[in-house]
Parts: sequence; structure tokens; C-alpha cells
Amino acid sequence: MPAGGRRPGAGRPPSALRAQAQKKIRLRSRELVDQAAREGVMPLEIQLEYMRHVWAKAHRGPEPDMDLMKEAAAAAAAVSPYVHPRLSAMTAKVETVGNLSDPAFEVRVTEVLNLLNSPDDDDDGDEFPALPAPVMNGLATE
Repeated sequence: MPAGGRRPGAGRPPSALRAQAQKKIRLRSRELVDQAAREGVMPLEIQLEYMRHVWAKAHRGPEPDMDLMKEAAAAAAAVSPYVHPRLSAMTAKVETVGNLSDPAFEVRVTEVLNLLNSPDDDDDGDEFPALPAPVMNGLATE
């Protein structure tokens, strides 16, 4: 068995080397963005200003200029990924009240509706009376 030297399978995997190179590229890109920000005008600002200028120019006459509007729309399409998040990036779990079948929930909703439909005459309107405690496994909790 050899005591030293090169052995197959030893060392960093090639994917780690690629990750290091990509990290260096990201750092360099961030440095360029920071430098542009310090100098005052960012590319996104230029694109947005151009889009607004072309859009305003398209609407100067009595009739809008469709060619200029299309140019402004193309500029808006180029800028939109940097300004608006994609809808697929957001997740939402939506449930309707009709899908819930919880007796305790139904009791509380009924109590709230009764309180809203029958205001007390002697109440000054600043505070609502306390709602009944939630029911857990058929037992009232305090």
C-alpha cells in the first residue's frame, strides 16, 4: 500500500469547485452593482425612466401613437421581473368558512352574530361582552 501521493477519489469534488467559482462571480457582480449605485444611476432606473418617457411621448397628441406605446410596453416587459414578484413564487392556502365543520366554531360564530344583531341599550358602545370560551374535545376551557 502506497504511503503517499495521489489517490483516486481523494480531494474536493468537482461540484465544490464550481460552487466556489460561482460564488466569486456573484461577489464580483455585487461589487459592480454597488459601484453603479455609488455613482448614482442604476440600470433599472434608466430603463424605468426610458419607459415613462416613451409612454408620455406616445400620449402627447390627440391620438396615442401605437408604435411608441408598443415600445414602452416592451421596455415595461423587460423591467417587470425586477420590479414585480412572480405569482408562482407566492403560495397561499385558502379555505372557506363553509368547508369548516367544527361545532365549537359554529357556537362562537352564532354568539358573535347574536351580539352584533342585538345591541344593549344600556351599553355605551365602547366594549363588547366577552365571548364564550372555546370548547376543546367537548370540554369548556377557561
